[in-house]
Amino acid sequence: MSIAARALLAGGLIGLIDAIAGLSAVGFRPGNLLTVAVVIALHQLLAAALSASLFGAAPQLATRLRSWVDGLSAARRTAAEPGKAYAWMVFGLGAVAALTAATALVLALTGAFATALYVAIFKVVAVLAALAVGAALSWRVARLATRLTRPARLHRLGLAAAVAALVVLAYGYLTWRRDLFFKEVDPLLGVLLAAHLGAAVWAQAGSAVVAPRQFARHAVLMLVVLLGLGAWSGVAPLLRRGAPAARLMVQGLDRLLDVDGDGVASHFGAGDCAPFDGSIF
Repeated sequence: MSIAARALLAGGLIGLIDAIAGLSAVGFRPGNLLTVAVVIALHQLLAAALSASLFGAAPQLATRLRSWVDGLSAARRTAAEPGKAYAWMVFGLGAVAALTAATALVLALTGAFATALYVAIFKVVAVLAALAVGAALSWRVARLATRLTRPARLHRLGLAAAVAALVVLAYGYLTWRRDLFFKEVDPLLGVLLAAHLGAAVWAQAGSAVVAPRQFARHAVLMLVVLLGLGAWSGVAPLLRRGAPAARLMVQGLDRLLDVDGDGVASHFGAGDCAPFDGSIF
């Protein structure tokens, strides 16, 4: 399977999840069901763009990741592995501390000067300084941590799995207690974003050779759905009030689709009845 085919498949599945979430919010009416194809096409477009960008930036990413994971698995029983795992812990804690310090400095400098340029300059300097100090200290402590050899069962692969599990549990807790963090943002957005990033990496394992005819068929179908069905005003409920991720994508595309510059787009149910007349919106 090619990289493009993997990206389109993953994007379609992610889009289906987004559409189902939107349908549960606005209802399963016939018009909204037709809009599911637009949501899927939007996610496929995003998945294809992310996968192509990642392939252009790191064409050997899949091979390197597989080699890296194999190396971690092979190193689990070596004597030096616990020290390397401790070094990972140090770098992780150092990164959290540095980001916390940088955030505190940015908040402290907000409004410190009447000139906005001074505030921006000092914020950049403060963030760079916090990150540099955090990296230097973490490097020093990590070098000492590599000397530790107990417990022998500690290894980086297990540590990464434990951290991933803690992140999932923390995200699930914040989703359950939406008043703590997700007051104005749908928690599904973070899941869909992580899925897109994972899909872009997964797509790299496919073949870089794309059949021109197959790619052309997918491209034409996607354009027909986005330009044809997307021009129907009935897509507005699901795209503008339902699907959480598609809603953000459509809002971003509104600026590109506002041809006459009157602040209102005409596509995806935006409602500009005169798309080429700036005086009518």
